[in-house]
Amino acid sequence: MAFKAGRDVTLFTNIRIMMIDVQGLVGRKIEYTSLPYTSVHAYSVESAGVWDRDSELNLYTRNRWHLAKIDMDFRSGKTDIMQIQMLLSGFVIGLQTDSKLEFAKKNYEPHEKKKIGMSSLSAGFW
Repeated sequence: MAFKAGRDVTLFTNIRIMMIDVQGLVGRKIEYTSLPYTSVHAYSVESAGVWDRDSELNLYTRNRWHLAKIDMDFRSGKTDIMQIQMLLSGFVIGLQTDSKLEFAKKNYEPHEKKKIGMSSLSAGFW
């Protein structure tokens, strides 16, 4: 699934979201951002209203700095934002047909503690 807004392109693949941001008047500076679905922690979707002509998608990721929250605007009438929401819910949350996740049982039996001495500490440095 791919969308173009002006000179910018957003691609939704089966593994990741790719954003191509063309910057500047001439368009010589291009920023490529690749975001795997595994790093998307949450998302929000806002559909277009009467006064607002574009729909919005916000991605909240596990990344830091400028990739912690990614805002995307899509033109109303050119993009089905609910289709994007269904795609994201399948990749981020999971589908109903997916197998259930089973956790391993915790071992609560007593275990032997390892003693740390100066000889084991100094062996790591030399």
